[in-house]
Amino acid sequence: MSDTLLIQANLREKVGTGPARSLRATGNVPAVIYGKGEESKLFSMSQKEADMLYNQSQVRSAIVNIKIGDKSYVALPKQFSLHPVTDSVEHVDFMFVGDQIKEVRINIPIRIKGKEKSMGIKKGGVLNVVFRSIPCKVDKDKIPPFIEIDVSAMDVGVTLRLKDITFPAGVKLLIKDLNHTFLRLTGKRKIVEEAEIKAPTAEGGEEAKEEGSDKKEGDEKSKEGDEKKEDGGDKKEKK
Repeated sequence: MSDTLLIQANLREKVGTGPARSLRATGNVPAVIYGKGEESKLFSMSQKEADMLYNQSQVRSAIVNIKIGDKSYVALPKQFSLHPVTDSVEHVDFMFVGDQIKEVRINIPIRIKGKEKSMGIKKGGVLNVVFRSIPCKVDKDKIPPFIEIDVSAMDVGVTLRLKDITFPAGVKLLIKDLNHTFLRLTGKRKIVEEAEIKAPTAEGGEEAKEEGSDKKEGDEKSKEGDEKKEDGGDKKEKK
């Protein structure tokens, strides 16, 4: 089970845009805990803790212990709302994890290892990861911090599908289509050689040059004809 984080929180009574804006102005973030059969709890937490929790949730799953006054609640981060420009957390939704709950639905983060050893990547291949986290159902006491995928043996052209992944014991995948692509290692986009790119221009240039030569030759012949004509005219006048 992942380490339980402790979050110090304060109850909040006012809801809406105005009160939320006032909270953020004091360095706090509005949040809520909810769950089936439980009364929702509105509270606020520090901006620093909210951002830290969000960053950690991107690399590992986390159960948190939220302390509000003299009461504590075990919960899982469910959703983060971010500022569109700064990406700082503006609101957090948590889900209750009570004693009566045995299994939880959670997105478990993916960790990729072995990229520095992959022959495909050494050849210049690009690793395209479709899933950054995977929706799973798991015992609340056996939540893995992440699912690790080893790509050290992968070469260019290899595709991993969900059915190719070995999940930790007790983790049930919540995606039915096991043929869905999980990640693939693709080659670099083919680069056309510079000579091939310049070929049409070069041919066009030669044609233009030849046309220019023909035109010049024609002009010279025309000029020569005019000179002969003028010579003929002079001879006629001398007679």
